[in-house]
Amino acid sequence: MRLLDKIKLSEGEKILHVVKHWFGLLLPHFIFCFLIIIFDFFLMYYLFLQGLWGVLAFIAILVVAVGYTGRLIFLWKRNIMVLTNKRIIDWEQLGFFEQTIQELSYVDIENVEAKHKGLFGKMFKFGNLSFKIKNEEYPFVLYKVKFPVRAAEAARKLLSSPTLSVGAALVEKMNQQDEGVGALLEQVKKMPLSDKKNFYKEFKKILRADLEAAINKRLDED
Repeated sequence: MRLLDKIKLSEGEKILHVVKHWFGLLLPHFIFCFLIIIFDFFLMYYLFLQGLWGVLAFIAILVVAVGYTGRLIFLWKRNIMVLTNKRIIDWEQLGFFEQTIQELSYVDIENVEAKHKGLFGKMFKFGNLSFKIKNEEYPFVLYKVKFPVRAAEAARKLLSSPTLSVGAALVEKMNQQDEGVGALLEQVKKMPLSDKKNFYKEFKKILRADLEAAINKRLDED
């Protein structure tokens, strides 16, 4: 199964752009593994003369080198950032069985920057992609990705969309209602964990319905 097929999209959500790290980052590792394999075959005759332990040593070196190369390719394929028309999903694969998935809402993003670093970055079109998040001191950065300018342009286009403008307006309206929201939060804090989970599910449904209604109204007016 492809990695993109594992991402659960909501109703009406579409994948618009996929960001990957530059494949050239793996080149030094590939060269090192290739040299190890060449050296292993160079010593093959000597190792085989040593009997069983020599044969096992030859096989072990070969398996480790090939396995390490396969692991690099596996991790490269599964470390991606996906831009949809509703959110940004950062899928980070740390090992064969360990992964981290983060989501960014366009409403929370203030700015997107792309930067080619150094001569090689400009030549091979890779660099850093930076997202400035509201109320966060440090930006969210993806290092050495392929075509960062193209990804930044896709993100900026979504940031300026009518849909996002409606969402931002709703969030701002909620923030202005300090009294009501503050009282509600105080009540939620006093709830047991199970009630908090149920409240979150119901509130999410209501908020999504209100947001979709506002978006449809805005699109009809445009």
